Amino acid sequence: MKARTAVALPCFGALIALSVMLNSSISADDRAGRHDGTSEISFPGPDHRHLEGFIGAWDANVMLYDGQQTPIRSSGTLTSRWTLGGRFVSQQFEGTIGTSLVHGMGLLGFDRVSQQFVSSWADTTSTSLQVCYGTFSEGKQKFSLRGPGQVGQAQSMVELQIHGKDSYSYSLYRANGEKSLEIGFTRHP
Repeated sequence: MKARTAVALPCFGALIALSVMLNSSISADDRAGRHDGTSEISFPGPDHRHLEGFIGAWDANVMLYDGQQTPIRSSGTLTSRWTLGGRFVSQQFEGTIGTSLVHGMGLLGFDRVSQQFVSSWADTTSTSLQVCYGTFSEGKQKFSLRGPGQVGQAQSMVELQIHGKDSYSYSLYRANGEKSLEIGFTRHP
C-alpha cells in the first residue's frame, strides 16, 4: 500500500504544479469572464442562437425503419438544456423501441474552430458513439449533419427539421439515402 502512495503523490504533486502554472498564466480579466478576443472561440458565439429552440421537454414519436414497409412505432421523452456555459445543448432520452427500454444522451453544439454544427449521441441500443458535423440552413430551418456510420458501415446523414417553436423532427439516413429512423418531437406542455 505504501508503494502505491509513494508513486501517486509525485503524480498528484505534478498535477498541482501544472494547475498553479496554468492558472498563473490566465489573466485576471479572463478569470473574471472577460477576454480580449484571442480566446473568442472558447465562448458561445452567434451561431449558438440556432440551438435555443431545442431547449425544453419534448414528447417523442419514434418510427424505426428496418426494411419493412411498416415502421416499428414507439414513444419516449427528451429533455434538453444548456450545459457547459451555453456551449452545448445536453439531451437525455427515455423511451422504448418495441418492448425494449432505451436510454440515450447527446450533445448538440456549434464548433467555432471548424465552423460547423456538431452532434454526438450514445444510447443503450449500441456501444457506438455517433458524431456528426454539418450546417444549418436558416431559410429551410434545417440542420444537415454527416458522420461515419457504425463500424463497417458507410457514412450516415442526420437532418433536424424545425417545424415551429413547438415541434421538430430528427431523421437518420443510411449512406444509400434510405431512412432508418425518424423521430417527431412535440414540446411537452
